[in-house]
Amino acid sequence: MNRGQPRSTRVLLYDGEAVGDPAHECTGWMDGRTVTLSGFVPGTWTVWIDAKPFAPAVLRDVELRDGDTDLGEVAATEGARLRIHVRVSEGQVPGTCTVYAARTTQPSYTRSLHFAGSPRGFVLAGLGPGTFRVTVSVMMGGLALDETIEVAGDEEIELELDLRQER
Repeated sequence: MNRGQPRSTRVLLYDGEAVGDPAHECTGWMDGRTVTLSGFVPGTWTVWIDAKPFAPAVLRDVELRDGDTDLGEVAATEGARLRIHVRVSEGQVPGTCTVYAARTTQPSYTRSLHFAGSPRGFVLAGLGPGTFRVTVSVMMGGLALDETIEVAGDEEIELELDLRQER
């Protein structure tokens, strides 16, 4: 991600561990991996940052004072990778697909990827630990995959998308 093009990102503040409903939500601005916060309640917090396209970042015991706060460069990682192998019939070219991974517990977030037909498959990165519902839709073909996966950490999880057509 290039610096110089800040974008807004979701930031949650927790009293303790970053699980369940947050105590507060505030505005975050990411520029590369540098994050600035505004609109928060001053105090000492666990800060959860939806650091797209990276996995969410969690900073513990962060003291936030009045005014905007520059957290500096956040150690965001690629996180877990979901590798989807596409199976097609000989001569068949897969159509455009959309993969969508939604974390099913709080803090919830999503990662998605649009994929234009390659029989080699594709990789969706940016998943942190937790349970995810993974769906893949094929243009003009509807829902082709609907699975629940468990992510433990920075790992690679493999799924198969079978698009073979019977002749």
